[in-house]
Amino acid sequence: MTMNTKIVWAIAALILVGGGVAYVSLRNVAEKNAPAATSPIPLAPQEAGSGPEAAPGGESPDFSMLQGTVTGINPEKLEITVMKDSIEKIARVSPSTKIEKVISQKDVSGIEEKQALEEVNMDSLRKGDAVTVGYQSEKDNALSGVSRITFVVEGNIDEYFKQRVELQKTNPDGYIKGEVVSINITGKVLEYKPYRIDEISTTTVSMSLPENMPVYIVDKNIRVSIIHARTVASLEDVKPGQTIFLKVEKKSILTGGKIIPQALIISGE
Repeated sequence: MTMNTKIVWAIAALILVGGGVAYVSLRNVAEKNAPAATSPIPLAPQEAGSGPEAAPGGESPDFSMLQGTVTGINPEKLEITVMKDSIEKIARVSPSTKIEKVISQKDVSGIEEKQALEEVNMDSLRKGDAVTVGYQSEKDNALSGVSRITFVVEGNIDEYFKQRVELQKTNPDGYIKGEVVSINITGKVLEYKPYRIDEISTTTVSMSLPENMPVYIVDKNIRVSIIHARTVASLEDVKPGQTIFLKVEKKSILTGGKIIPQALIISGE
């Protein structure tokens, strides 16, 4: 495989999701003459049929909801503090928790006509944000089994995502998607086949891995940039045939320089 071919494949495989957006969905929410939505903070339902004991909408039978205001965010402890009726509750974030931003677009009469939904990182939340927390249990004002934390912003959906694209262009980090061919743990050498969109290369790329490079696992490909979705792993967890993502500097690929991975993320899919 020539150097030029490597660069072409690497650029094509580069996923510009450094802004921390896992997915986006769009839905119409109001007919032209329908009344405005009464719920100020809609909570997106879980994927239907998420488990054998799932209730309608995909949530478990003991699922509860809390609406309040963010008073604190602690990414290190994976905790978000929410004020409800002058009482602070601590929402414990886990890798399965989805923090979702709802972009609400209204027509000239103020009626909501569209919503777009994206999963974001904890740092997208701000003190003072109104949120809805979906959780399973509470003890001593601590919420456990937190499945979703949802908040709403208003704006034009097309303009919002145009801005997101521009922000991604300025982000120095990106991800290369590949399929593991082999891993030499002692020699710190990874062999993989890169993807170009959904097409996998027939050639193999060899890459040296730096000492103490962090390794993680995420449950789904689309959540690769969600920090709290990552579970700490090791090179021993890397197996042939797995889908992986290599976090890299976009500049090193675009300039044809040496690609040094900053992290390796294994997809659980």
